[in-house]
Formats: sequence, structure tokens, C-alpha cells
Amino acid sequence: MALALLFARSFGQLVGPLILNPAKFEKNSNNNALMIGCLFAFITGYGLVPFSPSKYLALSLVFTAHLFSNIVFARALYTLLQSFDEVHVSAAIAKSYRLQMVITAVVSIGAGFCTPYLGVVSSLYWFSGTGFLAIVLLSLGGRRLKPKSATQP
Repeated sequence: MALALLFARSFGQLVGPLILNPAKFEKNSNNNALMIGCLFAFITGYGLVPFSPSKYLALSLVFTAHLFSNIVFARALYTLLQSFDEVHVSAAIAKSYRLQMVITAVVSIGAGFCTPYLGVVSSLYWFSGTGFLAIVLLSLGGRRLKPKSATQP
């Protein structure tokens, strides 16, 4: 079953960006509601896996979750490339990656430590919900943030 879950995840990650319409990419690149909706679908997919009565349904949920997560990833990378000068893109990507790894580590380690006390499902919901709420708040607050241009001191 573990190999099938890895395949479903990988296939969802592959298909997600492929279903995006390149003609609408520019229009949708700044749409926070679309990003939040995709992240909600990702969390909901994983949130329903523990209650799945069938392994095939669980595989479908994992596939769908990663399909939506990679739509967010493709849009975020596109927005990053459009928002920064060529000189600053590599630094912005590196900073984004480091921040993503720190958040992933904190959430994973926190969930791991809390699982014996809260249970697997409750720990999943607490940490996923908190992470999702943090993303929503950062997305709403990020509207006021602008990338620095190369001409600013």
C-alpha cells in the first residue's frame, strides 16, 4: 500500500501543473482565493484519508490533494518569477524554499510529538488547521507587501 500511496502522490504532483490553462495563468497568478481554495482542497483530501473505507478512495484522495498542492506550487513559482528582477529571482526562490522547509519541519515535528497525547487524527487536524490558518493570514497580509525593486536603495 505504501508504494501505491507514493505513486498516487507523485502522479498528482505531475498532473497538477499540466491541467493549468497557460492563457489564464497571468490572470490567476494573483488570485489568493484560488490559492486558498486549492490549499483547502489539499488539507481536506488528507483530512478525509483516515476515514476512507477503501484503499482506492484513499489513493484517490491523496492524488487529488497533491494535484491541488502542485497547482499552488506552479502558481507561486510563476508569481515569484514575475514579481522579482532577474537578479533577485534566485535569492527569492532560495528564501522561499528555506522558509517552506522550516515550516514543514516545525509542523511535522510538532505533529509527531503531539501524536501520543492527541492521537494521530487529532494531531493531523490541529497542525494542518493551524498551518492553513497561518497561510490564510499571510496571504491576506501579503497584499500589502511589495517586492523590492533593483532601483530602491
